[in-house]
Amino acid sequence: MRERGLAVKVGAASVAYSADSTVQGDVRPGQTYLYVDLLPRAAGKGNAQAYVQGLLGFTPQTTVVAGDSGNDVPMFTAGAVRGILVGNAKEELVAAKRCHHTRARRGYAAGVLEGLERLCVVDTEEEEKLA
Repeated sequence: MRERGLAVKVGAASVAYSADSTVQGDVRPGQTYLYVDLLPRAAGKGNAQAYVQGLLGFTPQTTVVAGDSGNDVPMFTAGAVRGILVGNAKEELVAAKRCHHTRARRGYAAGVLEGLERLCVVDTEEEEKLA
């Protein structure tokens, strides 16, 4: 269990981390790669979101976040923010889904656009009429 050994070493250094053993990209058959995010405990997307919200005067209710993996969970769990889980979202983010979040069928940027339409933030049909 490489992840457990990593947790002991990283925890001793007072650093938050997440590990993901999902294989991505061009890899050799039979090999598993461990992707690791290392961040200072006070850092992360949730804290960055709170900072930007405060800076711009946005409330959680006027904020929309989008994500696809575990390092996005802090954004989705910060108050009552509306959220978009794109179609390629990993299970750790799907587990954080709440009633004010939507799950897109499409992945990546297309999923973000789909989510913005579902949350009535944008209306692409109306924009196409205006073009």
